[in-house]
Amino acid sequence: MVALTWRIVVLQKAASKATPEEVLKIGYCGAEPDELCVLSFGRDVDENMVVNIFSPNRKFPAFYLKIKRATGDGVYECEKDKEVRTNVFCYGDMANLQEKMEVSLIASEDDKLLAVGNFTLRALLISEPSIAESSNDTSVRESAVNETPTFAESFSSNAPAKTPTPTLTPNASYPNPSYP
Repeated sequence: MVALTWRIVVLQKAASKATPEEVLKIGYCGAEPDELCVLSFGRDVDENMVVNIFSPNRKFPAFYLKIKRATGDGVYECEKDKEVRTNVFCYGDMANLQEKMEVSLIASEDDKLLAVGNFTLRALLISEPSIAESSNDTSVRESAVNETPTFAESFSSNAPAKTPTPTLTPNASYPNPSYP
């Protein structure tokens, strides 16, 4: 009996000293991300929500997202960007603006919780169908990554500025004289 009691005490001490593996906290990325974070939420041409995650560690395990929302839980498949190895894109059901979500990153291999964070969806990046209708045979995701518009392109133009031509407004009022 004494040996059994002593064994229980030893096991309890070992359990109290064991530290559970740390679950990372995930939030929005800053200007120059250096840790796991969400770069953006968006919508692709197929109306799926896209969660763009920055993963600085190339050895970070493959994962999927589980997103808890007021309407229920959703699982989002994730894949690393082949060109920008620190970007991971996750695809799943669309969420509504101003919706609160709990985002959990779960290891694909053993379903271990890796990171968790709370977000309110305040804005979406939207992929335009014109990007998908590329003349060459690249996919929508590759086109979206490679064709990023710049601020300078929006305002630079070689055409001279046009002066608007005024139009005359008729003096007729409602009801006009031809009204019965």
